[in-house]
Amino acid sequence: MYNKNFLIAGGSGLVGANLTKRLSSLGVNFLSTFFSYKPNFLIEKYRCFDFTKSEDCLEATRYMDYVILCAGKT
Repeated sequence: MYNKNFLIAGGSGLVGANLTKRLSSLGVNFLSTFFSYKPNFLIEKYRCFDFTKSEDCLEATRYMDYVILCAGKT
C-alpha cells in the first residue's frame, strides 16, 4: 500500500472526503479528484477532472496503481 499510487475519484463527497483524510493520515501516496465542489481541506492533494472526457480520464489515471471510485452524479 505504501509503495503504490492511489486515485480517489470523487474525493470531495462524503465517502471520498473521509477516505482522503484517512489515507493522508496514513502517509499513503494518493490524488483525490473533484468536479463541481472544491474542497477546503488538503487542497494540495486535489485536482479537478471531468470524467465524461476521455482525456481527463487518461490524465487522472496516469501513474496510478489503483483507482477507488467514490464519484457519482446524484
